[in-house]
Amino acid sequence: MSDDQHTAAVRDAGLTGWKAAVRAHPEVNGRKVCVLTSPDFNPVTGKGRSVVRHGTDEADAFARALKAAKGSLH
Repeated sequence: MSDDQHTAAVRDAGLTGWKAAVRAHPEVNGRKVCVLTSPDFNPVTGKGRSVVRHGTDEADAFARALKAAKGSLH
């Protein structure tokens, strides 16, 4: 899936305005890492929220990150 497709899936899950990206894990072959960022996230100032989760594949990493992000809002 593309970043836009992941972002649309995050929006459909109820996290409006959040962005998503899934990439290959930089240190472990075959694993993926997913990053979700809140609408107010600013990488320069460090303000806002971001969730990073690793997974065995793209779907696993995305599901773990989505679950963590939704859990952090309650």
